[in-house]
Amino acid sequence: MLKTLIPVACLLAACWARMSAAADLHFAEKLGGVNHDLRIANMKADARGVPSFDYTYRQQGQGCAFTLAGRAVAGYDDAGGKVELEVYNPLGSDGKEMPSILAFHDGEANFTVARKEMLAPKWITFDLDGASRAKHCDRKADRVEVMFKHAVR
Repeated sequence: MLKTLIPVACLLAACWARMSAAADLHFAEKLGGVNHDLRIANMKADARGVPSFDYTYRQQGQGCAFTLAGRAVAGYDDAGGKVELEVYNPLGSDGKEMPSILAFHDGEANFTVARKEMLAPKWITFDLDGASRAKHCDRKADRVEVMFKHAVR
């Protein structure tokens, strides 16, 4: 397993290093009368190869506006001085393995991104975590999770 993870981590680090030259990303979705807007910028990998990005999430509904900004970092393990990125292979409803994903966190929000589409992701999920969950526009929802399906061009 370790033999598989190290090459994958190297590939991901190379992709994220190239991503720093990529344009900022903007996603938007409207769900239940609430507009959700996600902007991602400054995508890069640190010297160890751990990818990260800055984000700004905005939620706006009737009489409500909520904004959250931060820096999300990919999940990783430090194994004896070598960084191993946490790459997940979720199973679909049919039980078959789906494309690999990376999870990013900052304590307030969680993101998942398809590993093969990191330079131009077709989708990204956003999950509000922690105390910020109580401040969002849809107070009836137990959790805030948005699947941003298309980048705005």
